[in-house]
Amino acid sequence: MLPFPTVRVLKGYKMSCSATGTLPIQTKAMWNSSVMANASNVLTIELNKEGKYICEAKNRFGTDKKVFSVKFAGKIAVLVP
Repeated sequence: MLPFPTVRVLKGYKMSCSATGTLPIQTKAMWNSSVMANASNVLTIELNKEGKYICEAKNRFGTDKKVFSVKFAGKIAVLVP
């Protein structure tokens, strides 16, 4: 089994899970096996935690999913003189 990809983002980055195919399509976003959101076709989630994420789409013909890991890229500091 191949490992899933890791993406590096800033905390709070927003990501869309979308699918195309025969309607109706139900999409679901999960973090570490916990459901974060459900929607019809497209949903947007905010990445506030590191870990394993899954975007899943399902219709009457089957299910497809994308699995990836999120790591935060770092912190941004604003220095004011």
